[in-house]
Amino acid sequence: MKSLLFLLCCLFSLTGLAQDDPYYGKIKLRKPKSVAFFVDIDHTPEYILGHLEEAIYSNLNRPEPWNDSDYETKGVIVMHVIIDAQGNVIHVDSESEKSALTAEAKRVIENLGRFQPHFLKEKPVSARFDIPINFNW
Repeated sequence: MKSLLFLLCCLFSLTGLAQDDPYYGKIKLRKPKSVAFFVDIDHTPEYILGHLEEAIYSNLNRPEPWNDSDYETKGVIVMHVIIDAQGNVIHVDSESEKSALTAEAKRVIENLGRFQPHFLKEKPVSARFDIPINFNW
């Protein structure tokens, strides 16, 4: 008798969850597709607007120092760039501690424009690659 009562209580509570929400309607839960965010590639994709190095170095400005310990005028900053399937720059990052140079390199790369998208199995995909920038003032 107790088990029958327990079963009925569980059944009524489950039917209450299956009802339509008066505001949102029927709610369906779907399992999300597993999609890789980006593909790591070991080469720089072709820059659509011309030569990549010319575009980078013609737009670099000498960053203003925030304080003496933060400011270095020379060095190589490796920027990690992610482009989407259309070739647009969507994320720029660096592991460098030279924040003044990193901020300037990030500004330049974010304003570059488009790259040729990377293709995987004949479909364009998001890709991650590295661009080294040599600051030698």
